[in-house]
Amino acid sequence: MSTVFTEDNGALVFRFGGETGRIEAWGSNALRVRTRPGRRIVDPHVSALTGGRGNGDIVIGDDRATIANGTLTAEVRLVDRYGADVKREAVIRFLRSDTGAELLAEARSHFAGPKTRSFKARASGSWKPEATFKAYEDEHL
Repeated sequence: MSTVFTEDNGALVFRFGGETGRIEAWGSNALRVRTRPGRRIVDPHVSALTGGRGNGDIVIGDDRATIANGTLTAEVRLVDRYGADVKREAVIRFLRSDTGAELLAEARSHFAGPKTRSFKARASGSWKPEATFKAYEDEHL
């Protein structure tokens, strides 16, 4: 049984490296991702998201877990950080549910750089997450 990944009310929860993440089905073919330092996710007083909570199909393994909602799947994996003091981190990627093709993935961090996700404290007691994503060869910026 994984100590990193759990299921909570139809949502995939991961706790690793001082961070907690929650990914849940949100409307049709969509996933809501929330992360923050600490042990729990706090529901915001206001949210711009509409569509409502659903039930995702969750599969939990020792070093990875997935949640699927219609055509979209999120996978959270524990990956090695080469040459870093912190040896592993949790990385999220998004896939097509039908083919498994990668749609978007967080970039793995460099040993000298910040982790894949970092957080900046806000005056309200909340946190601003910052994430880095992979670039793809056919991508135009």
